[in-house]
Amino acid sequence: MTTPAAPQLHLGSATSLIRDKLAKNNWPKWKPSFTAAVKWAGLADALVGKGTPTVEQKTTLWMLLVTSIDGAVYEDMIMACEPDADKLWARLVEKFEGRSAAEVTQLLALLMSVEQNDGEILDNYIDRVEGMRVRLTKLGKATDEPEVVTVAVRGIHRDYMVIKQHLMGKLDTLTTIEKTRAEAKLAKSLHPSSASSSSRSQDNAASSSDTVAMVAELQRLRLEQQQLRESLEERRTSSAAASSTGASQGSVPSSSNGGEHQGYGGSGGYGRGAGGGSGAGGGSYSHGRGRGREQYGGHTGGRGFGRGRIGPCYDCGGPHNARDGRTTGLCEEWRAYLAEEAARQAAALRQQQQQQQQNRTAFFDRLRNSSNVPNSGTAGASSSHSQNSGTMGASSGGVDLSWASPPLVPSVAALHQRLTSAAEASNSGADVQWHLDTGSGAHITGRRDLFCGPMRQMSGRIQFGGSAHPVYHCGDVRAGC
Repeated sequence: MTTPAAPQLHLGSATSLIRDKLAKNNWPKWKPSFTAAVKWAGLADALVGKGTPTVEQKTTLWMLLVTSIDGAVYEDMIMACEPDADKLWARLVEKFEGRSAAEVTQLLALLMSVEQNDGEILDNYIDRVEGMRVRLTKLGKATDEPEVVTVAVRGIHRDYMVIKQHLMGKLDTLTTIEKTRAEAKLAKSLHPSSASSSSRSQDNAASSSDTVAMVAELQRLRLEQQQLRESLEERRTSSAAASSTGASQGSVPSSSNGGEHQGYGGSGGYGRGAGGGSGAGGGSYSHGRGRGREQYGGHTGGRGFGRGRIGPCYDCGGPHNARDGRTTGLCEEWRAYLAEEAARQAAALRQQQQQQQQNRTAFFDRLRNSSNVPNSGTAGASSSHSQNSGTMGASSGGVDLSWASPPLVPSVAALHQRLTSAAEASNSGADVQWHLDTGSGAHITGRRDLFCGPMRQMSGRIQFGGSAHPVYHCGDVRAGC
């Protein structure tokens, strides 16, 4: 099939060139067919980020790439790169070919320094060398088989010295592993002493089989460790990208006004939390219950940072539990989370304090405006009426609420029991100390008949004359009602 002169933007024609969708382990077979389809469509430069493709070309390339891979396997990667096909392609190349390059480097180093182990049978040694060469071929690294034969012959153990010398003299003709194996069998038949030596080696192999198995297992574990390290690094990068994408869609509460609020991190960040707090000011910030999936940095667990043990961390190995009291040696993700949490709590506290101050300021403004209304007999009657009714004045000036003034006084605290002594001191306000921090006002009264409308529940206490009195309710008072 020839490449058309103009870019072809028909998905159906290009998709027909792709054999199967990209799954977990079919990259070597999938890549050639996909790149051929991209070249046929004239989008090869756009795939690697060259040039300036049009909007239609970018859309076509993205749809071609997304429909050619398994969405269930690469969902996070697709969401992190949308709608840039060149970025998604770069991530895929790094995922498969970057990991293969590391494995090729490690296998090639092992092959070029291969040696026969103590007690290892010669045939098993040759099989091991052949296995490494075949693995390199599958990873796309072609090896010079005569060179591999030379390295393998030089690594033969001293117990097979006669056979080794025989093979060294035949290196010019030994071009394949199979020829080397056959020549080794011939040398064993020509030199009985070497056969007896190898027989002793086979006898010793039974006693040293544990050592040989341990060495083989160690090599296997090294390869798995390298692959696991690369997989964890890839997972961490993908999680960080998904977290940054979700952060722009999530909501960060600036204050807590009660009820449930959505935590930072979108679908998987810190989770959800329920507000709620003391007094009329609303709820304080809560870590929450953390129902999201793991999305923050490289940390495991699906419950969010705010609850329980969620480690170990891929960076510092710690559990990241706030109750552990750890303050040093934390990774960047956890330090960033602690800083964000402290900033949110400080912002919520500042807003609550500002709201309380606004409530107090508005209350005293209304009180000053109402005090300017002329009302005959108010000043003379307030002291006597307060002594008879047990009404207490405010600490800010001893204002007596028993006088009949038309304005409405909001959020006046109601005493649980009437006071029968020290009424004169209550008028001066010298011994009155208001201990509630909810911004509900600075006035109290013991007369329930002054309240207009329903009363609201609250909690607090008042110290007066050396004794404390509980306050359970507050309401609006209009003098004379």
